[in-house]
Amino acid sequence: MFSSENHVGRLIEMRIVTPFAEAEVAELLQRHLAVVAGVGGEVVFAVDLRRAQVLPPAIADRFVQLMGQVNPALLRSGLLINDSAVFGLQAERAVAEAGNPERKVFRSPEDMERWLGGILTGAELRRLREFLSE
Repeated sequence: MFSSENHVGRLIEMRIVTPFAEAEVAELLQRHLAVVAGVGGEVVFAVDLRRAQVLPPAIADRFVQLMGQVNPALLRSGLLINDSAVFGLQAERAVAEAGNPERKVFRSPEDMERWLGGILTGAELRRLREFLSE
């Protein structure tokens, strides 16, 4: 499962749950780019990967390409991951390859909320808290 939604302001909420088929990736990424374009300016990403496992290399590479595509609109991004050491390494590598220091990986929802919350409006912060508790 993959979702990308914008409920309020600049905050884009992404949730990725594996597994999903490699054939689905192109459609998922197109939907995500449409959400980003719909905001029409700078965006803040909250990405919930807590129910994701290590991605096949081809899919991981597609997500790195996507991150690079949206870098011009990115204000800040937080990726919330699970306790898997291997998946953590994959997420850290993807963030490094995307080439934007405003992207960070977190294992704690509270840490990610602090990182993103520093630039969010009150309404965006309330929605972020709802998203992280879902």
